[in-house]
Amino acid sequence: MPCEISERLKAWLNEPRSLVIIGVGNIVRGDDGIGAKVAEHLEKYTSNRMKVINCEEAPENFIAQVVSHEPSHVLIIDAVDFGEEPGSMRLVEPKEMKDSACYSTHHIPLNLIAELIRLETGSNTAILGIQPSQTTLGSGLSLPVKESYERVIRLLEEAFRSLDAAPSTLE
Repeated sequence: MPCEISERLKAWLNEPRSLVIIGVGNIVRGDDGIGAKVAEHLEKYTSNRMKVINCEEAPENFIAQVVSHEPSHVLIIDAVDFGEEPGSMRLVEPKEMKDSACYSTHHIPLNLIAELIRLETGSNTAILGIQPSQTTLGSGLSLPVKESYERVIRLLEEAFRSLDAAPSTLE
């Protein structure tokens, strides 16, 4: 399965005109913070063809910012409970999540936010869901989710090269 998700993500990220990555999650609730942690790491990359937005727990508050970037691709990264082994990842379209009420730990269903973004931008919109192990207040990432975090970072940094994105020298 690790090779399959890597190949699917690489294919999905193949030469987008412009890309927005949205990280979602609560960093003080263990694995729930995976999307926000990925975004936090990737925010240092700059390019006029991509934007990374750390939405934390409120992705609905950032829809206008996503739309203003006029992306061809939008990738939403979040902890998603789809009943598999901790650290498992799925790349899904919003419509694939419509019948799942418990996919995310956030107030507004992630598939609704993703579908709204897709409708507003006409973008190829996908959700990269990472199966959490624990979401206990005050805990860090579990080992399987930390391993998935590292894989996602490597894959996205590789994709950024095709978008001429480089780490910012401004700190």
